[in-house]
Amino acid sequence: MIAELNPVIRGWNNYHTRLPSSGRKRLRKLNGFVRERLRIFLKRKHNDSTRGSRRLHSNILVKLGLCQFG
Repeated sequence: MIAELNPVIRGWNNYHTRLPSSGRKRLRKLNGFVRERLRIFLKRKHNDSTRGSRRLHSNILVKLGLCQFG
């Protein structure tokens, strides 16, 4: 999944490199959205039924190789 997301994220970053600050804020929001959806996907995939008591930290997603917006 991360291998499929990274080229898309890199492409968006390359296309939007010279955005005004309002555009960069939108990319940060999009970054948070992608990370949260990926956390939900991974929790469901691994059958983790906890409700936020054990949150998958962003550093783990970076170690898995996820690029980020902006």
